[in-house]
Amino acid sequence: MPLALQPARAAVFDEFEVHGTDIAQPGTPTTDLFLNYGLRGLRHADFHGGLANDRAFYVSPLLGYGMASWWETAVVLPMAVSRAGSYSAGGGKSHNVLVLPHAPDAPLTFGAVVELSALSRRFQPMTFGWEVRPLAQWRHGPWTLHLTFGFTGGIGRGQTLLAPAASLYRAVTEMLALGLEHYAELGTAARPQPPARQAHQLFVVGQAALGPVMLNLGLGRGLTDASDRWVVKAHLAWLY
Repeated sequence: MPLALQPARAAVFDEFEVHGTDIAQPGTPTTDLFLNYGLRGLRHADFHGGLANDRAFYVSPLLGYGMASWWETAVVLPMAVSRAGSYSAGGGKSHNVLVLPHAPDAPLTFGAVVELSALSRRFQPMTFGWEVRPLAQWRHGPWTLHLTFGFTGGIGRGQTLLAPAASLYRAVTEMLALGLEHYAELGTAARPQPPARQAHQLFVVGQAALGPVMLNLGLGRGLTDASDRWVVKAHLAWLY
């Protein structure tokens, strides 16, 4: 079946994170770990040879470094264990966050995430892929809003998929914030899917500073039949 005729699908293995413009200072390393589990996911992969998300556990370490005041670069090394217990190494991704120069306390800031990937066929239908995500961040008092609009595809062939995401957080204390995150895949740029065939995942999330570690926990509910029904996610970021 041509890709444009398939339901859109949100990949559980990927880092569930709506990026903002807060990046590492030049010369500062970063370490992140993304853990995602398809508590009740779809049982069929959305492409031949891919992993089904149901009862699958995904781990994505991210090792980054602040290159400049406007650029943070990282490598992501995804891997997964399927429902049957088989292990799959995913390959790697070059992950770059670029931000427009701004004052540290600016309420509205902009940037983009640029990724190049070389992943196994268990994780994406083509070995080499790309992703570009323009992003905006808005802060007002205890509120923080992140918006991204992702464009992703294969290098050399394939179609461009649309994958927007958004998050809204409210700081409860200096150490704790609560919020919502929404991830979607809408189909191809040339032929978006009707709403019922799009993938939409809504997470209730909490984020807490625990000494040198920032912990983000979330429970996600699929809003359409093309989405994984329940997903649990955790994101640990070590602060340097």
